[in-house]
Amino acid sequence: MAALRIDVDGEVLVTVNLDGMHALHVSVRSSLDEEDPAILEVHGGTYGDAVSGHRIWVSHQVLVPQQLVKVSLIESDGPFDLGQTPAEMFPEDESSEEVDFTMTDARAAKLRARPRLKNAFSMKVGASSGAHCEVESDLQNDRVMFMILWDFTCPSQARVSVQTHCVEDVIAGRSGNDHLSDVLTVGGSATCLVA
Repeated sequence: MAALRIDVDGEVLVTVNLDGMHALHVSVRSSLDEEDPAILEVHGGTYGDAVSGHRIWVSHQVLVPQQLVKVSLIESDGPFDLGQTPAEMFPEDESSEEVDFTMTDARAAKLRARPRLKNAFSMKVGASSGAHCEVESDLQNDRVMFMILWDFTCPSQARVSVQTHCVEDVIAGRSGNDHLSDVLTVGGSATCLVA
């Protein structure tokens, strides 16, 4: 059965069984207004009227410069990591209210006022297909995200993308600048080096 395996510096971090899942999202992000060099997250689940279950495998794992994340779409019989529900991962958070992400003038002002906590970031991304890119921060690109998105509509593929954007893109709801767009097939992988 298909699975996504996430390695950090050559060590398996998690292997997620995709059987019965609707979507799985893996991301590495960096931003000049966040102190950490980069953050790794893995989450997904099954969503619908009859069954719904969001699970988190990795939440806010800090990556340091020169760490290499590799995401592989593989055939595997296990073992698999089960992940945790949000309530299991964050038992102290008793809030069950949905968060309103509507951009208001006050929220926009807070985003614009956030201080820069690091001077620069760069990220090198490559896929087994040969697609690759390197992104660095500048005035119009103060945030970057490497993302792998798998969903049940194409179970033998996962989409790979790298985007940069600035705070004004976030405020305006724009997607930013695309630097890489590729597709992993079973046996394929993509790597992200935090530089």
